[in-house]
Amino acid sequence: MPITKMHCCVDISSARNTISKHFDRFIRSKFIDEFGDNEKLFLEFVLGHYVDEGVGELDSTKLPQLLELKYGSPRDAVNVLGDPGKIREMFIGFQRLLYAKGQAA
Repeated sequence: MPITKMHCCVDISSARNTISKHFDRFIRSKFIDEFGDNEKLFLEFVLGHYVDEGVGELDSTKLPQLLELKYGSPRDAVNVLGDPGKIREMFIGFQRLLYAKGQAA
């Protein structure tokens, strides 16, 4: 059976639903409380890009671009979120929580 435009739309819709479920699970998770207010704002920003653009937005190589989009410059991001190591740890750590099995759905 040939792949049609409709099949692609269904696949994209299905992927967005999966992403949205992960997003909702993370936002409702008690673990979001582990992050400070500024961290939460950044993570919500990242998750918005994840929902809109897909899982590629969670690649660690995207972190500098996401920080620049949100804060304008790496220096401004560090002023808001703390040292670069802490920012990277937060970015990677929240993904473990995002995909954790057994969280409240």
